[in-house]
Amino acid sequence: ESYRKSLSLDPNNPDTLNQYSYQLAEVGRLEEALAMRQRLQALEPFVPAFNDAVPEFLWLNGQTEAAIAAYRMMPPDRRGTGLARAYAASGQYAEAAEALVGLSSERYPPAQVNQAVRLLRAAPAKTDVLQGLPRSSVLNFVYLYVGAPERTLDFPESEVEAGFHGGAIRWFWHPIYAPVRKSERFKALMRKIGLVDYWRERGWPQLCRPTTGDYFECY
Repeated sequence: ESYRKSLSLDPNNPDTLNQYSYQLAEVGRLEEALAMRQRLQALEPFVPAFNDAVPEFLWLNGQTEAAIAAYRMMPPDRRGTGLARAYAASGQYAEAAEALVGLSSERYPPAQVNQAVRLLRAAPAKTDVLQGLPRSSVLNFVYLYVGAPERTLDFPESEVEAGFHGGAIRWFWHPIYAPVRKSERFKALMRKIGLVDYWRERGWPQLCRPTTGDYFECY
C-alpha cells in the first residue's frame, strides 16, 4: 500500500519501481513484477543495478531462454547464480555447473560452490550425500535436481525462525518449484510469514488458491 501511495505521487520514481517490483515478486504477482521491471528499464536503461534484475524476472515468469540470453549479455561478475539457475531449470546441468565455477570467493564460500558444482554435474541423478550444502539462499536451488526439492526450504525457514525474512521467497514461484509449492512445509511457511493473510485480504496469486475453510493449495 505504501508503494502504491508513493507511485501515485511520483509514478516514475525509479527507486520505488525497483523495490515495488521485488515486493510484487515476493507475494507471487509475477506478471506485474516483470511489467514493472520492464517499465523501469525503459525509464532508466543505463543503470546496471536496475537492469541486472531483468533476467531474473524473465526466468521467474517461465521465460527461461530469454533469461539465459539476457544473462549471457551481462558481465560474468554481475550474473551471480542467476545464469546457473536458468541453465539448470532448462535441464542444461553441465552448463549450470560451469556457470558457478569462478564465482567470487568473497561472496560465495568455495566449499559450498564446489559441492554445488559437483551435484549439478551429476544431475539429474539422485544422491544420498546432501550434507555438503548448508542452508544457503543462493546455492540450495541445486537440491531441486538431485531428488531433494523440499531441502530448498531450509534457508527461508531458518530466516523466519531467526525473525528475519529477507527476500528468499520469490524464487519459489518459478515453475520448477511446483513440487515444493505443493508441500505442507511450503504452506506452513507461507502462513508463518503472513502471506496467506495478505492473500486473503488482497487477492490470491496465480499459483495459489483457497479451498475449503482455512485451507489453500498451491501448484
